[in-house]
Amino acid sequence: MKKLLAVLSIFALFSCAKEKGPGGDFSLSALMPGATSRTVLGAKSDGKYPVLWSSGDCIRVNGVDSKALSALSAGGSEAVFSFSEGLQAPYNALYGAAGGDDIFEIPSVQEFSDGNIRKGCAPMYSTGSLTSLRMHHLSCIISLPLSGSATVTGLSLSSLDGLPLCGRFRMKKDGNVFSGEADAVFSPACIEMTVPDGGVDISGGRTFCFAIRPQALTKGLNIDVYCSDGRRMNLVAFAGETLNEGLVYEFPRTSFTPSTEPVTLISSYASLKEFAALVASGEKYLHARLAADIEAAADWVPLEGFTGDFDGGGYCISGLKTAFANELRGCVRNLVLDSSISISSKDDITGSESVYWAGILANRIYTGGLVSGCKVRGSISYSQWGTNLAVGAIAGYAPRGTLENCEISASVHVTGNGGGAIYAGGVVGYIYSSADPVNIRGCLCTGNMVLDGTFKSVSAGGIAGNVNSPHLAVISRNSFSGTVTLAPTAVLKGDVNIGGIVGSSLYDIADCTFDGEISLLAASTAAHNIGGIAGNVKVSSVSGCLNGGRIRGESESAGVVRCGGIAGYVQPDGAAVTATDFSGCVFSGEIGLSFLSHSTVYAKAIAGLCTAEYSETDCVDKGIISVI
Repeated sequence: MKKLLAVLSIFALFSCAKEKGPGGDFSLSALMPGATSRTVLGAKSDGKYPVLWSSGDCIRVNGVDSKALSALSAGGSEAVFSFSEGLQAPYNALYGAAGGDDIFEIPSVQEFSDGNIRKGCAPMYSTGSLTSLRMHHLSCIISLPLSGSATVTGLSLSSLDGLPLCGRFRMKKDGNVFSGEADAVFSPACIEMTVPDGGVDISGGRTFCFAIRPQALTKGLNIDVYCSDGRRMNLVAFAGETLNEGLVYEFPRTSFTPSTEPVTLISSYASLKEFAALVASGEKYLHARLAADIEAAADWVPLEGFTGDFDGGGYCISGLKTAFANELRGCVRNLVLDSSISISSKDDITGSESVYWAGILANRIYTGGLVSGCKVRGSISYSQWGTNLAVGAIAGYAPRGTLENCEISASVHVTGNGGGAIYAGGVVGYIYSSADPVNIRGCLCTGNMVLDGTFKSVSAGGIAGNVNSPHLAVISRNSFSGTVTLAPTAVLKGDVNIGGIVGSSLYDIADCTFDGEISLLAASTAAHNIGGIAGNVKVSSVSGCLNGGRIRGESESAGVVRCGGIAGYVQPDGAAVTATDFSGCVFSGEIGLSFLSHSTVYAKAIAGLCTAEYSETDCVDKGIISVI
């Protein structure tokens, strides 16, 4: 199914480095790549593709960015990089730097260049002495040669294992072997390839190249190829393969053969409504792909029971006043939504007698539902009307399905009237499944949440509000850097569970990061369970989590307060969970609690209060705790 072509010429030697004086220019001559721009593949020779410098390339050495190469100094395997200040050995060089000396990035959107890679897609790293530095690839290449009577308008490469192919990674070294592990930041399992306007004619044969993170695959990689007339071809390869750094992995030369299901191309609001009308008429299993940004109108009716595949292609639908879908049973991926939704009546959303739910992308995600690689922006506000309410920027309620590799920057504002509980999350408000686990992984949320009004109880989290599902599952690789605020005018009649990732959870939590702020400003006699990662947990494991954010409690009164840098209140769950282990967690943030009157306050670096059996392994306390 694949052909392993060659090593990319992975070694480079720095030489002729000299410092021109204190504070003066500094130069490094490199025999091969490393940077934030456009290294390219040269013509194959002796079964190998050399990697060449191109105009605009630069490298980062010891945290300092070089000057960009000019066209005259690019185009070969050797280039001289200049720095505006002197550097001292040892030299640590990174190509593809993103936010740190050891953080590199593989783009989630890559541009087509026939038989080549573009825009710094192939990051590299080197460290050592002046005369022995060698560059090491941190990516590999997937190559797809295509021909046939078709014009390609877009491609999508995804991991069937759900593993991150792109995004930001932390470089690590084991001996002389360099590799990248997913950092707790946005690391999608899908890469989009854009093509020039008008598409790419493949009648004479063209080759499409993706740079991806090396990894061991079980299920393999999936490639979707979209044609100008709405046809789609699907290919799967590399199941059971291990993809290594510095290698090109090639599909056999393939003639474009469309799948049997037609793909509806949507490029206007009128065509989007036509598609929705087909779904409403009973044609639930359809394939659609956006071909342009779309401005919606107020007459949008959410998709109901959609079971097909909707590929946003990285385009944006803006202006929706209700959810994109009511109940989602199919796949929505690579879609950008920019909506401003305000709901003040239960007639505006759906639910049962016990709980109503609302979200921007979907009100409810059910059996078979998948939301992947989507971006949600804008704002959502909800007013309670006498029952429990589940609110999330992507979905209000998820009794089934998977939410992965999404970016959320939408604000959430919930106003209670005392009639029920509130479940609010930056991704999903309420998870409960009597049959299957619901997966939330690889999501990045920077939105702000405000809880106001009167509540019977509150469960709120930067990613999920309440995960009340007794299944073996893990909330993993999620990050929240926004704010959750319990407004000073809020009136609390019951417990408060608030966490930087999840408010209350029965799922284990792994590799999540909180770098935002939780503010508790309402006077109350209710119990407060607050944690940088989770407020209230009944789980077996919390591992690899980092809290570098702030928890602030300032009000006249509070009931019992259980506050932890990682988890606030850790409890057993009957016979199902009797012990909880915290491993590899780091608290480097700040907890500041100032309640004029309160019951008992428990405030600790990892877990505020544990009534389950408790253990810690390799956890670090570098934070600050202040209780007044």
